[in-house]
Amino acid sequence: MSASLPLLLIIAAMLLIVGVLAIAAIVLVAKKCSCRPDNKDNLSNNPPECIDPWLEAGKRVKEEYPEQDI
Repeated sequence: MSASLPLLLIIAAMLLIVGVLAIAAIVLVAKKCSCRPDNKDNLSNNPPECIDPWLEAGKRVKEEYPEQDI
């Protein structure tokens, strides 16, 4: 019984070290990447035009179904 206690402590310490290293690796990769979504950049460079959705839908219907122009 006494021989298994140090072995259990060594295994627990190794698991703790592996967990800490895994979390550190994830944090370092996330900081290195620091990816930002392009949505904000695109909106600031090209402001969206005011498009009437009803007019666009009408144009699409006329383009896709020209036989309905009777």
